[in-house]
Amino acid sequence: MDTVDPARARTQDDSELPPRPERPDCCAGGCATCVLDGYFEDVQRWEAEVAAIQQRRRLAATTPGPGVAT
Repeated sequence: MDTVDPARARTQDDSELPPRPERPDCCAGGCATCVLDGYFEDVQRWEAEVAAIQQRRRLAATTPGPGVAT
């Protein structure tokens, strides 16, 4: 997967990608339900969304537009 710098996350058409979820503060107290659990799930969803957007953009860039003979 491509590494994406969220501060400079731009697609081929220069529109911004969704921002990376912000990491919450963890108390490191060994909580049964840690705030980082949800954060890591959010990051996985974000990475999948960014990858899907980038894939669609790559396909659009390589697919001839309407009226273009192939």
